[in-house]
Amino acid sequence: MFKHQISPVEKSKNDELLSYFVGEDGFVVIGPKKFCMNENYRDHAEGFFNLEVKKDDVWIVTYPRSGTTWTHEMMWIMTHGMDFEKAKSVWHGDKFLFLEQSILGSKKMKAKFMEDHKNVEEREEMHSRMRGPGYELIKQLETPRCIKTHLPLSLLPPNLLDTAKVVYVARHPKDCAVSNYYHNKGTPVGFEAEFEQYWQLFKDGLLMFGPHTEHVKEAWERRDHPNLFFFFYEDLKKDLPGMTRKMAKFLEKYISDSDVEAMVNHLSFDKMKAIENEFVKKATGPFRGPRYGHFRQGKSGYKEEFKNIGRAVDEWVEKMIKATGIPFPSPDGVQ
Repeated sequence: MFKHQISPVEKSKNDELLSYFVGEDGFVVIGPKKFCMNENYRDHAEGFFNLEVKKDDVWIVTYPRSGTTWTHEMMWIMTHGMDFEKAKSVWHGDKFLFLEQSILGSKKMKAKFMEDHKNVEEREEMHSRMRGPGYELIKQLETPRCIKTHLPLSLLPPNLLDTAKVVYVARHPKDCAVSNYYHNKGTPVGFEAEFEQYWQLFKDGLLMFGPHTEHVKEAWERRDHPNLFFFFYEDLKKDLPGMTRKMAKFLEKYISDSDVEAMVNHLSFDKMKAIENEFVKKATGPFRGPRYGHFRQGKSGYKEEFKNIGRAVDEWVEKMIKATGIPFPSPDGVQ
């Protein structure tokens, strides 16, 4: 049974959110930490919370735009025999099941989306994922099941960590907010305002899957669990070879020095973006165009977006780090 209370976001805030996110119907907050989700979540909370976890599952859990696709590419290759050629031929959306994909966006928006593209042959599997909840689709996956979610640990099955391997990637809140801002603006859900408004919502925990701080904190506090590999996006940026070896050790996969070299080459930002661009070019209908890409700039230390609010943001980040003890690496200078 789902153990958390689900409540509507206070009306004035909900109205504000709906003025920004044109593709949603409304928002709710869940449990004592007030995680924010859209209205669709109500109908599926119990399904996500009670799904069956298998011992050979491989999960990646992140707040959105924290290096998810980059990391699960590494994980998928390691769990599929280090087959780099196959990795190039499989779209990243088909490598890991996105658990909550079907609940994103309003029912009206999704109905129009599906109607507009009902005759599109390519990405038919993705269309089916939009129709069906992930906790049902997961039953159809072959093992080892590769699962991606942005839900925080407390909204996932309570036995997850005791049963399966879970990778959690955290990213500095400033860079995470900027990346989410541009990503949201490019999706059908949209975001109709400037970055300053977006940052305020991010800070207040009123974006989907937020608050970011609580999301990361839940995983940080479980970082010593033997089935959880917690690390920072900035760790990947600084030492991809070293992180590749650590991932292989966590997943209990053998990896040679030549494999590490090949992995680093495959996971370079330019290579990953080029591979994704090829899939985007081949796609038709709703999946055609750069706005559906996951690789935007791949950098750390965004500054331009904070030129008017930088001091206040830095003060907030400093207080948050002191309060939580989470040692977010500074993104400045990370290339």
